Amino acid sequence: MIAQTHVTHETTANTTGTPSAISEISTPPAVEQKQLQPSDAVAIRILRLDSKIQAIASGAVASLLMFIATNWLVVKGGATIGPHLGLLSQYFVGYSVTFEGSLIGAAYAFGFGTVVGYVLTRFYNAIAASREQTCG
Repeated sequence: MIAQTHVTHETTANTTGTPSAISEISTPPAVEQKQLQPSDAVAIRILRLDSKIQAIASGAVASLLMFIATNWLVVKGGATIGPHLGLLSQYFVGYSVTFEGSLIGAAYAFGFGTVVGYVLTRFYNAIAASREQTCG
């Protein structure tokens, strides 16, 4: 759309008898509003995720959660420290509910979170691609 410009000449004479000013009045372009009909096809574009970035982010979150959960129980203390969280030592060799164990557990959680984040993102992208093909 091109804005239409109307030029008006004011012919009021000044002391020399020449026109005093030219003023331009600009009007905004008319906005066309298209009414959508039920028969109009709406194209849907589904967001695709980057698998590598999602994997790293998932691994970082899992690692941070493991580190915080373990050290929370270490700081809390008590007669028995984290018996349920300690069961992770069955899967994560070297893990224990200690500060050193929280570092080992964070490394395992990063690896596990990375793999899970990557697989879930690839699965999501496959579903998004199939939905995009059927919709568009």
